[in-house]
Amino acid sequence: IMDEVSTRNDLIAINGGAESGTVMFLAHRRGWRVSNELFSDSEYLNYLKSNGCKFIVIVRKHPWKDLDLSFPKVHESEYFKIYKLE
Repeated sequence: IMDEVSTRNDLIAINGGAESGTVMFLAHRRGWRVSNELFSDSEYLNYLKSNGCKFIVIVRKHPWKDLDLSFPKVHESEYFKIYKLE
């Protein structure tokens, strides 16, 4: 899915904290594993942007909760939402 919306050099942030390492690996990307709470923190979002993060990947299934963000959505499926961080 990530190859359809970004390049492999793009940095991403994935919800789920430390438990989301498998999703990061399967996306073939590097970046941040972030708790859901931090995605509502504008200061933290600015930190991500200033450090090169291009996309936010939301894992919609248990144990993580679905989130709706105010960024442009570039993909949505039963399992994931991907937002372009602008």
